[in-house]
Amino acid sequence: MFRIPGDLEGFIGSTWRRSGFYSSKNKIMLDKSSMRYIGLILLILGFIFIYSINKKRFNRRTITGMEVFNSYEDSLTTRGGEGCLKVVAWCFILGGGSMILISLD
Repeated sequence: MFRIPGDLEGFIGSTWRRSGFYSSKNKIMLDKSSMRYIGLILLILGFIFIYSINKKRFNRRTITGMEVFNSYEDSLTTRGGEGCLKVVAWCFILGGGSMILISLD
């Protein structure tokens, strides 16, 4: 949990309340409309990441359906990077979807 020091609590708390964030003593909470927008942004970013990864994989394929790389090292780094990005994209999708579902009335 994030704790705000006592002397800054009034200033920071009022600023966050105006911007969609509000703070109780031990937590930082999001407004429901802010959660919807952030969830929608995360959802869209996740789908864009997955689309771009799949498009790059498709463009690397030959007529026989095999992926072509310049070297073994390129293959390892490309597939590893794509795997990590795909995990991040799925986290964005699941996080964004859950934020949207939580913010519904």
